[in-house]
Amino acid sequence: MTDALNVIRQLSCVQVNDRNLGGKIFTPGVYCLSSANLAGEMTLSGNEDTNAGFIFRVGGFDSSADSNINLINGARATNAFIISDNDINIGRNSNIKANLVSEDMIRIG
Repeated sequence: MTDALNVIRQLSCVQVNDRNLGGKIFTPGVYCLSSANLAGEMTLSGNEDTNAGFIFRVGGFDSSADSNINLINGARATNAFIISDNDINIGRNSNIKANLVSEDMIRIG
């Protein structure tokens, strides 16, 4: 796992400065955020490619209650990853369609 995380950390990424992911649409790629919050819904659009990959490298990730990741245009949860150097906190009644990987804790609901 450590080797895989080290490889992922070396991938070039698009820097996202707004840590609030709610209301945003992302296309396939690698995204870096110092920390991320999801309040509401974010959308992953696969551009009609069921192999499209999404990686979010974050310092920490928090979702509010009732938050969702919406998958459209071929995006699949098996190809979406939230990789955090710190805790991941998922609010109650959230529907997070992604793989969660944390160096620390993952708390759900």
